[in-house]
Amino acid sequence: VLNMTEFLNRHPGGLDPINDLGGYDITKQFEAIGHSEKAKATARKFIIGKLDPNSKPPVVVRKQLAKSDVPITEFRTNQSGLLEYLAPYIAVAFAVLLALYFITG
Repeated sequence: VLNMTEFLNRHPGGLDPINDLGGYDITKQFEAIGHSEKAKATARKFIIGKLDPNSKPPVVVRKQLAKSDVPITEFRTNQSGLLEYLAPYIAVAFAVLLALYFITG
C-alpha cells in the first residue's frame, strides 16, 4: 500500500494516472508500463503498509482532483520540451518585430 499524496505534483505522467487508479492494486499495471528503476525506487519511498491477500478490494469513491489542489508553483505538466525553452525567445522576437513595424510604420 502506497500513499502517493506527496508525489502527486511531481509525477511525470501528471495527476490523472494516480488519481484514476488510486485505491486499487495496480502492481501489474505499474510493472507493465515499463517504469524505470528510478521510478520503482521512488515508489518504494511511499510504502505505508502491505495489503492482506485475503482482503476484499475497497469501495473506492472518486474525488475530482483539481489543479488548485496542487500548489501551482509545484504543478508540472507532461508538456515540457523544446517549446518551453523557446517561448521566451519567441516572445521577445515577436515584440521586437512588432515594435519595428510600428516605428517604421
